[in-house]
Amino acid sequence: MNEKHLKKPRNGNLYHYDNTIRFKNGSVISIVGDDSENLVGSNVNFLVVSEAAMVSKETIDYLIPSIIKIKGRVVLVSSPRYGSHFNKTILENTGQVLTSVLPANIITDEHGNRVYTDEELELARSSMSIERFKSEYMVDLSSHNESSIYGASFGMAQWINMPHLQDQRIFISADLGISDNTALTFGVHDAKGNVQVIHQYRNRGQATQHYIDYIEKWLRDVNIPKHLITLILPHDAGATTDAGKYLVSRISMYQDAGFYCVMLRPVSVLRAIEITRASIQNGKLKFVDNSAVRSMVQIIKAYEFKIHNGMNLGVPNHGTNYAPSNDADSLEYLCLAFFYDEYNQNIKTESGVVIRK
Repeated sequence: MNEKHLKKPRNGNLYHYDNTIRFKNGSVISIVGDDSENLVGSNVNFLVVSEAAMVSKETIDYLIPSIIKIKGRVVLVSSPRYGSHFNKTILENTGQVLTSVLPANIITDEHGNRVYTDEELELARSSMSIERFKSEYMVDLSSHNESSIYGASFGMAQWINMPHLQDQRIFISADLGISDNTALTFGVHDAKGNVQVIHQYRNRGQATQHYIDYIEKWLRDVNIPKHLITLILPHDAGATTDAGKYLVSRISMYQDAGFYCVMLRPVSVLRAIEITRASIQNGKLKFVDNSAVRSMVQIIKAYEFKIHNGMNLGVPNHGTNYAPSNDADSLEYLCLAFFYDEYNQNIKTESGVVIRK
């Protein structure tokens, strides 16, 4: 860039007080963070977003009108981050976005020489976690983040075909919500004592009757009678109220609809996570290879521990709306109902789980 074209401030610096580089022809380069409200309403010809996976969808959407009105362009540059809007933009691309994915082992300079040698890549791989290496160096869009609670466990998961469901008891574990997500996980308990996850459903903003209707429709579709269904509900199902025909607890609504229900006593969050991870890794919790279960697994991979100043706090991040924590909770309830007692025989703990009919 030839400085003779620049309009510098009086102090001779490159940047003006507002973090802009200004040109004599009136053009301006603005450097802003993830709070770009000052650009709204202006004409943005060319927008480059660095570390785009860390920038919120709202920020990008906020600037789009300023770009579209003059037919400008947007370039998003980033390493992937699982669950980010950046990843989804690439994975769900319908042809409206031009993408270029460049793993470190194929990047070349202007002379055609590799930027990273095999030795340099091996040094990087041996210096960090496999999750971080796959994401930052190999641009693996499906690789979970380092703070993912279940990412490593799902990498060991056993995928199976749909079992024969006729005359089998179906267990449906529910994490209940209205303002946030309600998740239903469907499973069967096989002859070897394993649990097979066969289906999952999630929604939000719906009252309990919606989920009763959904379960009943699903039963009709697979031709299973209601008396073969057991609903596994969380400990607050008896206290949490819902507006049906009248104000009533969630468990009462399901029981009035003819479902056999059991309710779990509270278990510590970390203990529930440990039991579920152990069940997945040891092959006691298996997953049917279909779109609903695959989608559930992808969602739960985004369930992460909180990070503060680069440190893993060991505290799960429970969000709102369509948070992955709801789906994870539902899966954990299924594991607690079947594997807690077995786990507790070998691992001492003060917390417990009781199924109340």
